[in-house]
Amino acid sequence: MGCAERDGWIHYQSERTHRGAPIAVLEGRYRPVSEVLRPQHGTLEHYLTERYCLYTTDGRGRLIRGEIHHSPWPCSALKWNLRVTR
Repeated sequence: MGCAERDGWIHYQSERTHRGAPIAVLEGRYRPVSEVLRPQHGTLEHYLTERYCLYTTDGRGRLIRGEIHHSPWPCSALKWNLRVTR
């Protein structure tokens, strides 16, 4: 997994490497195209950005839930590209 800023864009790359699963690569990039916005309560944007839990699994595959405490995320409209390869 990687993340880097280049030429005004944020670039992400992630590769699935689970044993027994087919390899897949996700590549994406985005850049803001508006001023910072604060999503209004009750909107989809608010719902998607105001998550306060993180879920993952441990080495045995057991689900782990962690609570996250943070100030509201600043948001902006984006231009983005996404590509998935297998």
